[in-house]
Amino acid sequence: MSSNTKLNLKPLLSFELQPPALFGRRSPTARAGDDYSPSDAYEDTSGGHGPRKKSWIAYIPTVVALAFIVGPQVPLFVTLVRYYLPRSPALFLVHLSVTYTLTFIVLTCFLVVLARDPGPVDGAKAQTIEDRRFQEPPAEEEEEEEDGDDEGISLAEALMKPSASDTPWAGYGERRWCQKVKCWSPKPERTHHCGECGRCVLKMDHHCPWLGAKCIGHRTYPAFIHLLFTITLLCLYSFALTIPPLRSYLDLTTIINDDDWTPYFVLLLAIITFIFGLMIGSFWGYHVYLISTNQTTLEQLTPFLLLRHIPPLPMSTPNPTQPPSNSQTLGPQSNRHRPDSPYFFPSPPPDRASFSEGSSTTTQASHSPGTKTTTTTTQKAGRIEEHFLTSDQRRRVRYAARKIRLYDLGSVRQNWEEVVGGRGKAGSRWKWWLDLILCGGKGKGDGYTFEFNPAAKRKLDRLAEDLAKL
Repeated sequence: MSSNTKLNLKPLLSFELQPPALFGRRSPTARAGDDYSPSDAYEDTSGGHGPRKKSWIAYIPTVVALAFIVGPQVPLFVTLVRYYLPRSPALFLVHLSVTYTLTFIVLTCFLVVLARDPGPVDGAKAQTIEDRRFQEPPAEEEEEEEDGDDEGISLAEALMKPSASDTPWAGYGERRWCQKVKCWSPKPERTHHCGECGRCVLKMDHHCPWLGAKCIGHRTYPAFIHLLFTITLLCLYSFALTIPPLRSYLDLTTIINDDDWTPYFVLLLAIITFIFGLMIGSFWGYHVYLISTNQTTLEQLTPFLLLRHIPPLPMSTPNPTQPPSNSQTLGPQSNRHRPDSPYFFPSPPPDRASFSEGSSTTTQASHSPGTKTTTTTTQKAGRIEEHFLTSDQRRRVRYAARKIRLYDLGSVRQNWEEVVGGRGKAGSRWKWWLDLILCGGKGKGDGYTFEFNPAAKRKLDRLAEDLAKL
């Protein structure tokens, strides 16, 4: 063995906490300016990174959904041929063209949702965006800018300079890091980890087992909405086609032969289209409300996601050996750090910044003959965790979540344009219309950054004050 060869000896058992080295990911404690290479920082050297492999059983609902789309075409075609074609060939061609055009659009959206990735997270890009978002300007540059503003600035420059109120509000959120083994990467705004898929999805709406057992995210949400809309429209149109035959058969104005199965096909088509039109139409109407208010299904059904957007509250950690004073309490959960308290919960891992930033420790010691007393109080600008909330605080958060719209752009049109995109330039509008008709359009943005609603800032501040009082 060469003398230059070094043995990489490691103990069999080590209690030192280290991030998984097999994925080559950047640690969540790394900050902007650290030396690392974005090109190879997210390479997987072990082959274990990626979405979870699904069994064939997971695709059974997809086959059933496809059967529900293709199956009603049989009674629909029988109804058109047996009833409308003998009476009016022109009307038959119109109904045939409309129904199968809608069916073609339904299948197109269905395939787009199945084939397109819902929203892959580029780790290097997400890290760069997060560093830019949470990067604070150096104090020296701020002082120089303030001194420069005071000296030698004209009135016109002072009026044209943007004020602090014109700066878009960036929210109260903090850095998020997916600590799942298969991800271990930054989590941009509105990104969530799907336990079924084993990966993070940009602007995740929900996990849909009926569409390839995949998530509906930033890149597939427009096609998903268009799929619901076209299915609803196809059901309503097909149900309307069954009304004249049903009235004719019920009024006994048409002679029915014993070997004619057309009335049964018409009745079957009416039942199927009515049930599915009611179900899918209600689901589509719910998503119309979500798009109009710029929400996702997860954000609307999970009110406690709002907690990480609440401004940090001043809290204090009392000494477990001494009773807390009134100035050290924050509601009935003030003793939650005592092991015998019903509010006790293990502290979060040290690499999470929720309780690590802005902390200061004050130690007071008094010595007297025969006595030794030490009181330690740690003041923290902490964020309230869900498992620390009382019943009154939970009720207040649920009520506030129905009123606070973090990403509402102010108008329904702007919220819809974020999902389906804008019309663009005059020369390329036909492409936008073609994309909109076939697969629902293409949303604006890249799924990493979103504009915050300035009106939500005041409501979040009020919610933080109310939670501190409860």
